[in-house]
Amino acid sequence: EIVLKIVRMYLDKIKRTPQERALETKFEKSISDKKQEIKRLNKIIADLEEQLVTLSTEIGKALIGRSEFTTEMLRISIDKVTKDLEENKSALEQCKNDVENSSDMLSK
Repeated sequence: EIVLKIVRMYLDKIKRTPQERALETKFEKSISDKKQEIKRLNKIIADLEEQLVTLSTEIGKALIGRSEFTTEMLRISIDKVTKDLEENKSALEQCKNDVENSSDMLSK
């Protein structure tokens, strides 16, 4: 059984054309690039979440008059960070879907 599997695998490799191999290589590169993008987006998201916590903490200080920032300045900053966070989370989900779809196509 194992020998048959190995023989079939080698026969499949022989049957593949250079174009198929090039396409497979392209998909593998695309998957690798997307995985790097996922890592980058995860780091950005973690940084943005940390910024959001810091800004939220600063609001408390602003409310009691112990902050260098006004509540309006903090609200604007929080809105921007929240928007950036949503955009990056959306991009992350898209990358994850792309990797999954590419992997599915590659395995077929």
